[in-house]
Amino acid sequence: STLDINGNLSVKVVNLNGGDFTNKTPIDDGTYVNLNPNNGGVNPGGDFILPDANAFPGRIYILRNRTDYDTAYIYTAGGDIFTGDSRTAITQPYHMESDNDANGGSPSKTIMVISDGDNWTFGFFNRN
Repeated sequence: STLDINGNLSVKVVNLNGGDFTNKTPIDDGTYVNLNPNNGGVNPGGDFILPDANAFPGRIYILRNRTDYDTAYIYTAGGDIFTGDSRTAITQPYHMESDNDANGGSPSKTIMVISDGDNWTFGFFNRN
């Protein structure tokens, strides 16, 4: 089958505040997800969790660390996390860095993650 979009494409955008290690914020809605790891300075936390990759084959999220000072920590409820150019799973959590030096962000400030039905694979938008 074919999907032909002749015009603009809009995807659902959600904003999520980070949880702490024992209460990670689920990433389970939207396509473009703005992550706020410090939770607005109230009950600080930077932990987020992707759903089980086995339950959502083909699911795609674009994740953006909105802060310029806090790291977002990404876990998965099932499956491993791989970079697009590696055969080895990374150790969880994956660290989405901020833009502390205001130079446009680290490569991990914005990533796309895709479930292959077993694991999550991610790629960068920025390769400084």
